[in-house]
Amino acid sequence: MTNKLTFKEKQKTMFERQKKLRDKPTPSELIFKERLENMGIRAIFQKCFIAGEFYCIADFYLPKPFKIVFEIDGEYHETEEQKKRDYAKDMYLTKIRKLKVIRIKNEDVQKFDLSFLIN
Repeated sequence: MTNKLTFKEKQKTMFERQKKLRDKPTPSELIFKERLENMGIRAIFQKCFIAGEFYCIADFYLPKPFKIVFEIDGEYHETEEQKKRDYAKDMYLTKIRKLKVIRIKNEDVQKFDLSFLIN
């Protein structure tokens, strides 16, 4: 018996997870979202990506002209297991999707300089 999901199964799983994440954002995600909105920058919150065997959800996706993903990382991102998952996700987003990935720790969200987005 195989553990591989079909595309439709991946899609269903991702959309269910995406809805949960959108319904219960972290305080840091809410702050970051508000900062982007105040700057007039369009971002997709909890964006799903699927390609082949790999699928993931990015916290904030800024489409063209930026092509940037922002990941807001909580404490659990410091575990070895999560670091491996984050690395795989970053490689997928940068190498396959050709996006820039920027990781910001929860405690740095308020002071992270976003001015480069408007220059």
